[in-house]
Amino acid sequence: MLIALISGRKSMKTTAASLICHALAARTAPQSYEPIGYDADSANHFKMWADEAEDNEALDEYPFPVHSVAHNRFQKAVVREYPHEGKVGVVDTGHMEDHVPIAKSVLMASDVAILVLEPTFNETERLVKQLSLSTIMRDVDKQRANEGKRPLRRLIMLSKYYSATRDWEEVRDDILDQQVEKDEHGDPGAWLGWEILSTKIPYRADLSRVDAFNPPSPALARKMGFDELITELEQKGILQHDV
Repeated sequence: MLIALISGRKSMKTTAASLICHALAARTAPQSYEPIGYDADSANHFKMWADEAEDNEALDEYPFPVHSVAHNRFQKAVVREYPHEGKVGVVDTGHMEDHVPIAKSVLMASDVAILVLEPTFNETERLVKQLSLSTIMRDVDKQRANEGKRPLRRLIMLSKYYSATRDWEEVRDDILDQQVEKDEHGDPGAWLGWEILSTKIPYRADLSRVDAFNPPSPALARKMGFDELITELEQKGILQHDV
Protein backbone atom coordinates (compact mmCIF):
# COMPACT_ATOMS: atom_id res chain seq x y z
CA MET A 1 0.00 0.00 0.00
CA LEU A 2 1.34 3.40 -0.99
CA ILE A 3 -0.37 6.60 0.15
CA ALA A 4 0.58 9.90 -1.47
CA LEU A 5 -0.01 13.12 0.44
CA ILE A 6 -0.40 16.04 -1.94
CA SER A 7 -1.24 19.73 -1.71
CA GLY A 8 -1.19 22.88 -3.76
CA ARG A 9 1.11 24.69 -1.37
CA LYS A 10 1.93 24.86 2.36
CA SER A 11 -0.78 22.97 4.21
CA MET A 12 0.90 20.87 6.95
CA LYS A 13 1.36 18.09 4.37
CA THR A 14 4.83 17.17 5.62
CA THR A 15 3.64 17.23 9.22
CA ALA A 16 0.71 15.01 8.26
CA ALA A 17 3.01 12.50 6.53
CA SER A 18 5.10 12.22 9.68
CA LEU A 19 2.10 11.94 12.00
CA ILE A 20 0.40 9.30 9.83
CA CYS A 21 3.57 7.21 10.03
CA HIS A 22 3.72 7.69 13.80
CA ALA A 23 0.06 6.68 14.14
CA LEU A 24 0.64 3.57 11.99
CA ALA A 25 3.72 2.60 14.01
CA ALA A 26 1.78 2.97 17.26
CA ARG A 27 -0.76 0.32 16.29
CA THR A 28 -0.22 -3.03 18.00
CA ALA A 29 -1.09 -6.58 16.94
CA PRO A 30 -3.35 -7.78 15.50
CA GLN A 31 -3.80 -4.36 13.86
CA SER A 32 -0.14 -3.54 13.48
CA TYR A 33 1.52 -1.87 10.50
CA GLU A 34 5.07 -1.25 9.36
CA PRO A 35 5.26 2.27 7.89
CA ILE A 36 7.94 3.53 5.54
CA GLY A 37 8.29 7.22 4.72
CA TYR A 38 9.25 8.76 1.39
CA ASP A 39 10.29 12.41 1.22
CA ALA A 40 9.50 13.55 -2.32
CA ASP A 41 9.61 17.25 -1.42
CA SER A 42 12.76 19.20 -2.28
CA ALA A 43 12.53 20.98 1.11
CA ASN A 44 13.49 17.59 2.58
CA HIS A 45 11.99 18.28 6.02
CA PHE A 46 10.48 14.81 6.46
CA LYS A 47 13.87 13.16 5.96
CA MET A 48 15.58 15.85 8.06
CA TRP A 49 13.23 15.16 10.98
CA ALA A 50 13.97 11.45 10.86
CA ASP A 51 17.71 12.06 10.71
CA GLU A 52 17.57 14.62 13.53
CA ALA A 53 15.59 12.24 15.72
CA GLU A 54 18.12 9.49 15.09
CA ASP A 55 21.06 11.73 16.03
CA ASN A 56 19.51 13.52 19.01
CA GLU A 57 18.72 11.45 22.08
CA ALA A 58 16.48 14.24 23.40
CA LEU A 59 14.05 13.70 20.54
CA ASP A 60 11.62 10.84 20.09
CA GLU A 61 13.25 8.40 17.72
CA TYR A 62 11.36 7.84 14.49
CA PRO A 63 10.34 4.15 14.57
CA PHE A 64 10.29 3.99 10.77
CA PRO A 65 12.73 4.81 7.93
CA VAL A 66 12.36 7.88 5.74
CA HIS A 67 14.00 7.96 2.31
CA SER A 68 14.80 11.14 0.38
CA VAL A 69 13.35 10.73 -3.12
CA ALA A 70 12.49 14.18 -4.49
CA HIS A 71 12.74 13.52 -8.21
CA ASN A 72 10.41 12.64 -11.07
CA ARG A 73 11.67 9.05 -11.36
CA PHE A 74 9.69 8.00 -8.31
CA GLN A 75 7.41 5.69 -10.25
CA LYS A 76 10.20 3.59 -11.74
CA ALA A 77 13.35 4.02 -9.69
CA VAL A 78 12.32 4.78 -6.14
CA VAL A 79 9.91 1.92 -5.60
CA ARG A 80 12.57 -0.52 -6.81
CA GLU A 81 15.29 0.98 -4.62
CA TYR A 82 13.15 1.30 -1.48
CA PRO A 83 10.36 -1.29 -1.81
CA HIS A 84 7.28 -1.07 0.37
CA GLU A 85 5.92 -4.60 -0.04
CA GLY A 86 4.32 -5.72 3.21
CA LYS A 87 4.50 -2.16 4.53
CA VAL A 88 2.46 1.03 4.31
CA GLY A 89 4.38 3.64 2.35
CA VAL A 90 3.55 7.30 3.01
CA VAL A 91 4.84 9.88 0.53
CA ASP A 92 5.35 13.55 1.33
CA THR A 93 4.94 14.83 -2.21
CA GLY A 94 6.36 18.19 -3.28
CA HIS A 95 3.85 21.03 -3.58
CA MET A 96 2.13 20.64 -6.93
CA GLU A 97 2.38 24.29 -7.91
CA ASP A 98 6.17 23.84 -8.03
CA HIS A 99 6.64 20.11 -8.61
CA VAL A 100 3.97 18.78 -10.99
CA PRO A 101 6.30 16.19 -12.66
CA ILE A 102 7.28 14.78 -9.25
CA ALA A 103 3.65 14.71 -8.13
CA LYS A 104 2.54 12.89 -11.28
CA SER A 105 5.28 10.28 -10.89
CA VAL A 106 4.31 9.71 -7.25
CA LEU A 107 0.62 9.44 -8.13
CA MET A 108 1.40 6.89 -10.84
CA ALA A 109 3.03 4.65 -8.24
CA SER A 110 0.47 5.17 -5.46
CA ASP A 111 -2.74 3.40 -4.51
CA VAL A 112 -4.34 6.35 -2.72
CA ALA A 113 -3.94 10.13 -2.86
CA ILE A 114 -4.83 12.27 0.14
CA LEU A 115 -5.14 15.95 -0.61
CA VAL A 116 -4.21 17.83 2.57
CA LEU A 117 -6.42 20.88 2.26
CA GLU A 118 -6.70 23.97 4.41
CA PRO A 119 -10.44 24.59 3.97
CA THR A 120 -10.55 28.13 2.62
CA PHE A 121 -12.13 29.32 -0.62
CA ASN A 122 -8.83 30.95 -1.59
CA GLU A 123 -7.11 27.57 -1.52
CA THR A 124 -9.83 25.63 -3.32
CA GLU A 125 -10.03 28.29 -6.05
CA ARG A 126 -6.25 28.16 -6.50
CA LEU A 127 -6.40 24.38 -6.87
CA VAL A 128 -9.22 24.55 -9.40
CA LYS A 129 -8.37 27.63 -11.44
CA GLN A 130 -4.65 28.28 -11.08
CA LEU A 131 -3.21 24.82 -10.59
CA SER A 132 -5.98 22.97 -12.47
CA LEU A 133 -5.90 19.96 -10.19
CA SER A 134 -8.59 18.22 -12.24
CA THR A 135 -6.38 18.37 -15.36
CA ILE A 136 -3.44 16.87 -13.47
CA MET A 137 -5.63 14.07 -12.15
CA ARG A 138 -7.10 13.36 -15.62
CA ASP A 139 -3.57 13.04 -17.00
CA VAL A 140 -2.68 10.61 -14.22
CA ASP A 141 -5.90 8.63 -14.70
CA LYS A 142 -5.27 8.32 -18.45
CA GLN A 143 -1.68 7.16 -17.97
CA ARG A 144 -2.67 4.69 -15.26
CA ALA A 145 -5.36 3.25 -17.54
CA ASN A 146 -2.83 2.93 -20.37
CA GLU A 147 -0.56 0.97 -18.03
CA GLY A 148 -3.37 -1.26 -16.80
CA LYS A 149 -3.37 0.13 -13.28
CA ARG A 150 -6.39 0.51 -11.04
CA PRO A 151 -7.97 3.96 -10.78
CA LEU A 152 -6.33 6.09 -8.11
CA ARG A 153 -8.53 6.49 -5.07
CA ARG A 154 -8.58 10.13 -4.00
CA LEU A 155 -9.44 11.54 -0.60
CA ILE A 156 -9.51 15.02 0.91
CA MET A 157 -8.39 15.67 4.48
CA LEU A 158 -9.46 19.06 5.82
CA SER A 159 -6.63 20.37 7.98
CA LYS A 160 -5.58 23.42 9.97
CA TYR A 161 -9.15 24.67 10.20
CA TYR A 162 -10.19 26.96 13.03
CA SER A 163 -12.65 25.12 15.23
CA ALA A 164 -14.17 28.39 16.46
CA THR A 165 -15.66 29.00 13.01
CA ARG A 166 -17.74 26.87 10.65
CA ASP A 167 -16.04 28.07 7.47
CA TRP A 168 -14.87 24.55 6.72
CA GLU A 169 -18.49 23.47 6.30
CA GLU A 170 -19.02 25.98 3.48
CA VAL A 171 -15.86 24.81 1.75
CA ARG A 172 -16.91 21.16 2.17
CA ASP A 173 -20.36 21.87 0.73
CA ASP A 174 -18.86 23.76 -2.22
CA ILE A 175 -16.61 20.78 -3.01
CA LEU A 176 -19.58 18.41 -2.78
CA ASP A 177 -21.57 20.63 -5.17
CA GLN A 178 -18.78 20.28 -7.75
CA GLN A 179 -18.67 16.48 -7.61
CA VAL A 180 -20.83 16.14 -10.72
CA GLU A 181 -20.34 14.30 -14.00
CA LYS A 182 -21.02 17.49 -15.95
CA ASP A 183 -21.23 21.09 -14.79
CA GLU A 184 -23.24 23.92 -16.36
CA HIS A 185 -20.65 24.19 -19.14
CA GLY A 186 -20.76 20.49 -19.95
CA ASP A 187 -17.37 19.88 -18.33
CA PRO A 188 -16.64 17.35 -15.57
CA GLY A 189 -17.07 18.81 -12.10
CA ALA A 190 -13.86 20.21 -10.64
CA TRP A 191 -13.97 17.80 -7.69
CA LEU A 192 -15.32 14.74 -9.47
CA GLY A 193 -13.98 11.54 -7.90
CA TRP A 194 -12.81 13.10 -4.63
CA GLU A 195 -14.12 11.89 -1.27
CA ILE A 196 -13.94 14.06 1.85
CA LEU A 197 -12.69 12.25 4.93
CA SER A 198 -14.73 12.52 8.11
CA THR A 199 -11.54 12.95 10.13
CA LYS A 200 -10.57 16.63 10.23
CA ILE A 201 -7.40 18.08 11.70
CA PRO A 202 -7.97 21.37 13.56
CA TYR A 203 -5.37 24.06 14.00
CA ARG A 204 -3.61 23.84 17.36
CA ALA A 205 -0.84 25.91 18.88
CA ASP A 206 1.37 22.81 18.86
CA LEU A 207 1.60 23.12 15.07
CA SER A 208 3.30 26.49 15.35
CA ARG A 209 6.18 24.80 17.16
CA VAL A 210 6.82 22.34 14.33
CA ASP A 211 9.65 23.53 12.13
CA ALA A 212 12.69 22.21 10.29
CA PHE A 213 14.50 21.35 13.52
CA ASN A 214 11.53 20.52 15.75
CA PRO A 215 9.86 17.37 14.37
CA PRO A 216 6.28 16.41 15.17
CA SER A 217 6.20 13.76 17.88
CA PRO A 218 4.19 10.55 18.40
CA ALA A 219 2.33 12.37 21.18
CA LEU A 220 1.23 15.02 18.69
CA ALA A 221 -0.12 12.30 16.38
CA ARG A 222 -2.41 11.14 19.17
CA LYS A 223 -3.40 14.67 20.15
CA MET A 224 -4.21 15.79 16.61
CA GLY A 225 -6.51 12.84 15.84
CA PHE A 226 -4.35 10.81 13.49
CA ASP A 227 -5.27 7.57 15.25
CA GLU A 228 -8.87 8.30 14.23
CA LEU A 229 -7.65 8.86 10.68
CA ILE A 230 -6.03 5.40 10.61
CA THR A 231 -9.28 3.89 11.88
CA GLU A 232 -11.24 5.65 9.14
CA LEU A 233 -8.83 4.40 6.46
CA GLU A 234 -9.32 0.89 7.83
CA GLN A 235 -13.10 1.25 7.73
CA LYS A 236 -12.90 2.38 4.11
CA GLY A 237 -10.91 -0.72 3.22
CA ILE A 238 -7.83 1.30 2.31
CA LEU A 239 -5.64 -0.02 5.11
CA GLN A 240 -5.68 -3.76 5.57
CA HIS A 241 -3.48 -5.91 7.73
CA ASP A 242 -2.22 -7.95 4.81
CA VAL A 243 -0.73 -4.80 3.25
